Amino acid sequence: MKTLILGAGLSGITAGTILKCPIIEKESYAGGLCSSIRKEKFVFDKTGHYMHIPSEIEDTVFKLIDINSLNKIKKKSGIAINDKIIDYPFQSNFHEAGREIKEECIEEFINRPMDIKVKSFYDWIIKYYGGGIGKHFMIPYNEKLWQYDLKDMTTDWLGEFIPHFTDSDIIKGSKEKNSYNDYFYYPKEGGFGNILNTFDLSGIQFNNDINSIDLKNKSLCTANRCFNYDILLSTIPLKKLIKLINGFENQLEYTSVYNINLGIRGSCPTDKHWLYFPEKDIPFYRVGIPSNVNNNMAPGYHYLLSIEISYREKKTINFDGIINSLCKYNLINSEDDIVIREDFDIEYAYAIYNRIRMDTVNKYLSYLKDNDIHCTGRYGNWHYGFVANDIAGAVKKAKELV
Repeated sequence: MKTLILGAGLSGITAGTILKCPIIEKESYAGGLCSSIRKEKFVFDKTGHYMHIPSEIEDTVFKLIDINSLNKIKKKSGIAINDKIIDYPFQSNFHEAGREIKEECIEEFINRPMDIKVKSFYDWIIKYYGGGIGKHFMIPYNEKLWQYDLKDMTTDWLGEFIPHFTDSDIIKGSKEKNSYNDYFYYPKEGGFGNILNTFDLSGIQFNNDINSIDLKNKSLCTANRCFNYDILLSTIPLKKLIKLINGFENQLEYTSVYNINLGIRGSCPTDKHWLYFPEKDIPFYRVGIPSNVNNNMAPGYHYLLSIEISYREKKTINFDGIINSLCKYNLINSEDDIVIREDFDIEYAYAIYNRIRMDTVNKYLSYLKDNDIHCTGRYGNWHYGFVANDIAGAVKKAKELV
């Protein structure tokens, strides 16, 4: 049986270590969104990738990735709100945001309408956290990230991504409440792309962007050549895969991210690894400080900022507004301190969890499986997940196909 893998991102490379088959990749490099680039003396990731490894899949991950090549890091993250940086998560740290916000969040939490029947992500926020926490963080931040009406989103994606709180955590505040990635792993050297160093990349067919897939004849064609197959394992975005097969747009929706990376002259003004920005007048939703994760990513007396702006149909990048917002929270003194800039435009960043997503994805995956095409990974399965789970998922799927 001739098997081909589509996409040489981390999921595709992981599956390739088991299946020992060719990997078709459109770019000239491996790693996809988990790759890094070096420019002058700086290393840039394509947005932040910080690998949390649940205990139940540690053995799977560390059979592929050398644990000695990674640092285990205690997460430091914050929220920029009301002209100050408070600790994350907001639900147990809003007490730091000022008396007015504190009182509103507590009052709205105590009086929240518990009889709501949750039909959307918006309903879930109001029922479990109340209007104050919703108003000051949960609603504006998620609207900025997803660029989608939260009343039309489901809660299927939440899983480990939202920390769990007791009433006391919220009303009295708690510094003990952490999220799923309280600790994370990151390469000791260079950027996140160095995670690929333990993988065999020799089977990758680079510079082969797929033009079409013929299910009947079991062939796929790129601009360079055509390939025959018996089985396909796809890690490319499900929306794109379906379009390649039938030539038409489909109902799957997504949010794109424009990632601006800046090398800044000076000492970093914060020890945080990343910051969340819920306020509507700030054009970005998150800023990472990768050089605080690994100081090898920037030369001495310099630091990195990784700015994330989400968009859907229309992309608007107001760089002056970005600089003003960075100055407002003292992340940069002035534009004159910027010594280098590297931008990434990520089309398929977040699969949107609207009401048709689950049925649509299941329909497509079933249709593909009936035609000997299998999917794995965050984009192959069109879900919201984290790196280690996608590695474990690719191992499981590849073993099923051996």
